[in-house]
Amino acid sequence: MFFFAWVAVSLVASSNAKLQQYTCADVCECSRDVPPLDDAGDQALRVNCRALDLTTVPTTKLLHDAWHASSIDLSRNLITRIPRNTFRSQTRLVDLKLDQNDIQDIDLAAFNVSTMGHLAVRSSPLKFLNLKDNNLHRIPTCFGPPDKSTSEFSNLSTLLLGGNPFGKNIFTDSFAGVSQVGRLDLSKCLITSLPPLIFKGLENLNELDLSFNSLTSFPPTAFERDSNLLVLTLNGNSFVRIPHRVPRTIKELRIASNLIRNLTADDRFALGRLKRLEILDLSFNRLRLYPFGSFETLSNLKFLDLSHNELDRLTFNSFSGLTSLEYLFLHNNPFLRIVEQDSLTPVPSLRYLFLNGCSLDKFSISGSSPGVHSLRYLWLYGNPINCNCEIVPFLRLLRKSPIQLDADIQSVSLFAQSNAVLDIVKSKISELDPKASPTVCAGPSNRLRKVVGRTIASVPEDYLTCPDEPLYIVISVFLGIFLFAAAIPVVFCMIGLYLLLVRIAESQFGWKFDDGED
Repeated sequence: MFFFAWVAVSLVASSNAKLQQYTCADVCECSRDVPPLDDAGDQALRVNCRALDLTTVPTTKLLHDAWHASSIDLSRNLITRIPRNTFRSQTRLVDLKLDQNDIQDIDLAAFNVSTMGHLAVRSSPLKFLNLKDNNLHRIPTCFGPPDKSTSEFSNLSTLLLGGNPFGKNIFTDSFAGVSQVGRLDLSKCLITSLPPLIFKGLENLNELDLSFNSLTSFPPTAFERDSNLLVLTLNGNSFVRIPHRVPRTIKELRIASNLIRNLTADDRFALGRLKRLEILDLSFNRLRLYPFGSFETLSNLKFLDLSHNELDRLTFNSFSGLTSLEYLFLHNNPFLRIVEQDSLTPVPSLRYLFLNGCSLDKFSISGSSPGVHSLRYLWLYGNPINCNCEIVPFLRLLRKSPIQLDADIQSVSLFAQSNAVLDIVKSKISELDPKASPTVCAGPSNRLRKVVGRTIASVPEDYLTCPDEPLYIVISVFLGIFLFAAAIPVVFCMIGLYLLLVRIAESQFGWKFDDGED
């Protein structure tokens, strides 16, 4: 009884808590919850110094007004340097944002922390540090090995360094001092290659972003054998093959916007090592062909994006082995013309299929295919569908099943057992037209013009004939031959009748038909 009363009082207290805001450090804005929500009576102080054109960190003023801050936002200013002991007195600081400045140098003791009245340096309480979009030309020494740094980052779990022009100034021990980091962002850093053992010692590294650099390969020893990496993002690089030296532990591999044209046997081997993979993004490449069974070992894959490529045909073997696949993105493949009837058979768990913006002139998937039993949403708009008898099985499937054709993106009910899958799906569909136009008939226009322009779901079945089937073509050829043969006697009869009339005119009326007579 006491427990329930305590819960009720806590809920009331949290609902009555208000956000107290006031000016601090002269120009910044401080905020905290009043009354405090924790038992110790501590008030989580958040300091907002964002976009104030500051050229330096107001260290002294923050010490006086916000020494117990848990979060400080100094982003979008004009700060160029973080000197020694800048955050020395911030003993409770766990969240620090310094992104979108012009920082060129960070002292090796910039994040030293010590209690007032004590000279001993303590480990920094920082858990989240954002240094994105600055002007750092090398990894700050404070993140290096202990013999080169006086800062300790035993609590740091997120380090964002993207958007800094590091180039080739990345070394094997650059991250030796941040061994507890779980998320590391090195995107848009002009990196052309990685040194060996660069991520050695980062035993807790779960998420690594190397997107939009100029990488073409991984060094053989970039990761330790017992790496715990789960998410690897390589979008916007120059890979022509699936990298081989990827930890087997990863569940999410994003390698969109690269230069991959064909998946080879080597790529099949590289993917075959990643048996835990749940998310694979190969969109915006130049992918045309991939051998049968390329994804055969990826039985845990739930999300596959092959959109914006140059695929031309889908067959039974295109998706063999993908027994857990739920989301399949194939939209905007301008050369994709053929989807064979049994191409979805290997994907019995498929729920969402994106085929919009391709060049399909027919879609012959029927209810007999095991791959459509779980299908709930299908997008086909933007294809030149030829509405003849070949799409009748598909239309019957639409009318008898719960499949929604070309549903508005905003009304789609998303389902995924993994939050990571759900997050990337939301990101992908946000790029699509929120209100999809319906799929309409683009043909045939030679005889049945009454179906052109109509939505395929509204066309009656008796309109869906096949005048261009081989039988009709054969009948038309034989009919033409018969009419031609029947016309020959008529021509001869007309010539004979003409000659007879000429003879009668000459003998009875004396008419002359000689060529030389005027």
